[in-house]
Amino acid sequence: LMEWVRSCWEPGEPQIPYSWDALDILNKARNGERMYCVQYVLLFVQSANALGIPARYLGLFNCQGEGVHAVSEAWSNDFKKWVFIDVLNRSYFQDQKGVPLSAIELRDRIFNKQKIKIIGEIKDKESYYRMFRNLVYCFRNDYLEQENSWIFHPQFSVLYFDKNACPLKRFPLITDDKNDLEFPVNHINIIPYQLIKRKYLLGKEQFYLILKIERSFIIPPYDIEVKIDKSRWRKVSDDSFEIKLKKGINRIFARIDNKSGQKLLAGRLSMDFSPP
Repeated sequence: LMEWVRSCWEPGEPQIPYSWDALDILNKARNGERMYCVQYVLLFVQSANALGIPARYLGLFNCQGEGVHAVSEAWSNDFKKWVFIDVLNRSYFQDQKGVPLSAIELRDRIFNKQKIKIIGEIKDKESYYRMFRNLVYCFRNDYLEQENSWIFHPQFSVLYFDKNACPLKRFPLITDDKNDLEFPVNHINIIPYQLIKRKYLLGKEQFYLILKIERSFIIPPYDIEVKIDKSRWRKVSDDSFEIKLKKGINRIFARIDNKSGQKLLAGRLSMDFSPP
């Protein structure tokens, strides 16, 4: 997807004001316009979201509060983490084990002078790394509602503020907690809630368990499917479901059936049950 977006046009000059609409950006590219990093990121993020891949817009700012580069992150279900992507430079970054880095992980490695493997077209890495002084996350998805020509509105933008960052008056929302920014996506927890005993004819007893589902940032539309042991997957319509327990190990699985065609195994629970 990064390669496709980057191939839609050759880089030009930054445009202000600019369109946030991916379709408008594509039409401009087909008409021969040459845009810059902002438009690459807007097209990438909206295309990824349309495919059911969580992605978001990030900005790199200097200590004068000036934007110096637009980049992005996309959620990897394989690595269960956010992955930094620079579409303009066709680049992403890895640690020494080949695991792709998030924006914060990359920034930490830059300031801690740790090894970074560059996958892409970064020609002057020292100049590139100097742009990472201030990292701002844009938490908005109203790309068709352009009330403000600047996408990094203070109400929707969060500055990651650690010892290496500069205070920026234009961004009053700050955090030094990485968990505020690197929260998991497409994540489900299965939580045991209530044990039920039912009596049937001839005094037979059977135990059932009600389980609840906690979900985290799943791009709609989607269904949640569950199964017990080797049974078939079935859809559940709300945030709780009931299973029939057997003596011994009961294995419960939950997954996301994304309407974009992805079936993501997102949660599992094993229980060793002994009837009281």
